[in-house]
Amino acid sequence: MSLEVKTNVAPSKTKVMTMKRLKRREKIEGWLFVLTFVISAAVFFIGPLLVAFMLSFKEYSYLDMVSMFEAPWVGLSNYINAFQDSTFLRALLNTSLYSLGVVPIQLFIALVLALIVDSNIKGKTFLE
Repeated sequence: MSLEVKTNVAPSKTKVMTMKRLKRREKIEGWLFVLTFVISAAVFFIGPLLVAFMLSFKEYSYLDMVSMFEAPWVGLSNYINAFQDSTFLRALLNTSLYSLGVVPIQLFIALVLALIVDSNIKGKTFLE
């Protein structure tokens, strides 16, 4: 005679509700941790970025006593003037050359030095 034991016991309703509450609480706590970054990013990065973008379409100077909201709207003329200015174009070329030339070379050198420090090469104590 064989005895069959049922092992498929469904969890109680209170246990399921407790698990749902715990998962909901974990989600809320996670969002609260992320919220500090979101608020600080909005205040210190996104806000100033939007204000600078708005001011790029206006005739505005920080030296004038005119409010940034009262400054006259000039549209794309600031951008047209910038791209006709030889000093701006030279600065743009210098920045592009630096970004495309110096940054990858520095990155390559840093990776090579990191590999040397991580490996068992003689003379690596000089770098440590």
